[in-house]
Amino acid sequence: MQLVRGRCNPVHPVNSTGSTGSERHPRHLRRIFRTMHQPGKKCSVTNIYGGEAALPQIISILGCQEQHFPIRYLGLPISARTIPKANQQALVEAVARKLPSSHASLMNRSGRLIWVKSVLRSVPIYAMMAENLPPWVAKEIDSICRKFFWSGTDQSVRGRCMVAWKTCCRPTHLGGLGISDLRLTGNAL
Repeated sequence: MQLVRGRCNPVHPVNSTGSTGSERHPRHLRRIFRTMHQPGKKCSVTNIYGGEAALPQIISILGCQEQHFPIRYLGLPISARTIPKANQQALVEAVARKLPSSHASLMNRSGRLIWVKSVLRSVPIYAMMAENLPPWVAKEIDSICRKFFWSGTDQSVRGRCMVAWKTCCRPTHLGGLGISDLRLTGNAL
């Protein structure tokens, strides 16, 4: 089974013999992808399971390139195995890029609370819908949010925290600040 992706119209799964199921002739496959393949656009074929013998024929028919796992699809890393730590690090860096650079230290704590709840906690939601976050990623994102909330910078917050972060992540009616807990949010999604 091969995964064919790119800027195309609907994709039909291709089995290892090079057909889509109903017809088993390469011309049928060529006819399907003739309208889909646009020169200069990124199209690739990734072998998922078996079919290595038919892969060169599929690549020559489609005019695509072969790409191996891990790949990025819709901005998320996809792999047949555990996703490498370097690919997960991009999510942590995306949260860090959302920190306001110039006016963060000028914001009062209530403004930083709103920024944490509405901006920093919304970045990993898309990735959490596809797959659970590893515990170290959630811990890194919590660290970024905690440092920004208590100090307004990405510096150490030792001695500046007034309440434990676990308490801040409780709902407001339970005495917390209403910041979403990434572990519970990931389980809910």
